[in-house]
Amino acid sequence: MYLSYFLVKSKIPRAKVVHAITGFPEKLKGENFKNMIFSLSLILPNFPRIHAHTHTHTHKMKLPALYTTLLLTTTLVTAKEKISLQWALCDPNPQSALQKLGLDTNTPPYKTNPITYYDTHPPTYISDSLMFRTKTNKGEHLSTVKAGFHDEKETLDVPDFVECAWVRYGDQRSYTCEKRCPLVDESTIWCDEQVLFAGRYEDVDWEGMIGYGPYQNAKWKVGIEGYKAKFDDVVAGSLHLMEIEAKVPIAKGEEAYDVITQSLRDQGVALCDKQEGKTKRLFRAMGYVGDERIEL
Repeated sequence: MYLSYFLVKSKIPRAKVVHAITGFPEKLKGENFKNMIFSLSLILPNFPRIHAHTHTHTHKMKLPALYTTLLLTTTLVTAKEKISLQWALCDPNPQSALQKLGLDTNTPPYKTNPITYYDTHPPTYISDSLMFRTKTNKGEHLSTVKAGFHDEKETLDVPDFVECAWVRYGDQRSYTCEKRCPLVDESTIWCDEQVLFAGRYEDVDWEGMIGYGPYQNAKWKVGIEGYKAKFDDVVAGSLHLMEIEAKVPIAKGEEAYDVITQSLRDQGVALCDKQEGKTKRLFRAMGYVGDERIEL
């Protein structure tokens, strides 16, 4: 399962993978090899249907370098993969939270950009773990489509043009995949790849989507117990949708979450009773409450 995912993310040409695998010495082609071939052929959409017994090589050869590369890639990517730890804050305003986080209440955000949330009216897709937004990132206007999953197994059929990562709100973890596209103009918000991606999980009524916003989204950089984090506030009328995010290696995720959570409590930061994403909080505050699956 993990090998197939990392093959996609490492962007190693499938033709090279096929060549390397079919070139394995016969003594390495046991049941595990056949199972791996079969799994790859099922999991990867464009991976050729290969059967180990149809490829025989009588000459001796060394283990292909690409095989070693694949193993190293899997190990290195696993070590570098991060989880996004997030906390929903319910302080009355950002100034209150900033003071508790050790910053001056007059500290200006390092950036402020507009953000607009999209869904039907009333919202329906958020309850199915689909989220649509337009925002600005590093000066680039873009649209983004996200889908949340319970675990990596559910992402085996996602296209290889999306980016996936672990996210945690409170005690709930989810595996979230996202596709971003440059926003050229308001008449064409969603690109073809986003439509294809969302269409795998829901029959989206793109014409029926409306924008909630734009709202100003201010961000501050903060340090909590040695961890770098970002504090941001989306202002929707009188509502402040505030949260803290820290990205850490997955191996350190549990420890970091416990340490940061305890620090926030010690500083008197008001953690929301219901830990959920800003989109769900916005729609809940508007009076729209639906069945919940994954928090985005």
